[in-house]
Amino acid sequence: MFTAVPAHATFATIMGYYTGLSKFMPQRRTEYLLKGLGGAVFMHGLYDFFFMQMLYEGMAFGAIGSLIVSIIYSKKAVQMQVENSPFNPKNIPPPPNDPPPPYIAANEEVINTSALRYIESMIPCFCRLPSYL
Repeated sequence: MFTAVPAHATFATIMGYYTGLSKFMPQRRTEYLLKGLGGAVFMHGLYDFFFMQMLYEGMAFGAIGSLIVSIIYSKKAVQMQVENSPFNPKNIPPPPNDPPPPYIAANEEVINTSALRYIESMIPCFCRLPSYL
């Protein structure tokens, strides 16, 4: 049964999706935990039913069908979480339009070298490059 590993991974994804939702929505915690557990148990039961029944051999293809449904559902759940994630670059608000520091222009050229000279004067002599380089 080469489908056992991907099937169990999708069942875990279904359960993990709802467990994650329950963590961030405590007012619906019980509902999401039951949905996650129920969804994983249902899909696992459907998968096992088709493989374990001995009456009709052709029904084993139903396990492949339940695996495909689980994969599609898991993929959609993960996509929804990625799209709604606060770490998604699309969901991060743009930084405020602060002016650049006085020694850096918009095109990254140095325009005020006094700050750089001050920083250079703080470097010990043995670290500086000779002036003829």
